[in-house]
Amino acid sequence: MRIKFARLRKGLTQAELAQKLNVHPETLGKYERGTNRPDAETLRKLADILEVSTDFLVGRTNDPSPIPSSLDADVETYLEKIVKGEIPIHFDGVERITPEVLEDLRTILKAALTYIRAHKPKEEEKAVEEKEEAERPGKGG
Repeated sequence: MRIKFARLRKGLTQAELAQKLNVHPETLGKYERGTNRPDAETLRKLADILEVSTDFLVGRTNDPSPIPSSLDADVETYLEKIVKGEIPIHFDGVERITPEVLEDLRTILKAALTYIRAHKPKEEEKAVEEKEEAERPGKGG
């Protein structure tokens, strides 16, 4: 389990995380050491609190980024966050990505984002436009 790594990455003490999780700090310590395993619901809560995926916590991926809950609806948002650098790009087995390669990857992702936006169904476009209009300064409630 990578709970300790994710906890430290979030800047939480063991006591703080245990309180947020509503478990005894000793229980959390056992989770971190791997002597006890959290049940599925506790694992989900840990992932939510630590802002990582459950797959990362159990070692199925080295990418700590949480996976969007509704992939179809969130692909655009997810790609946008990667392009902006809000979500880091990770590759299994790659220690370091050069800035040039990272910029090339962002360029490719921008192209993918442009393609996705160009091929959205019309009703989805209308919903996005309405949302953007409501979020503009001086608009809405």
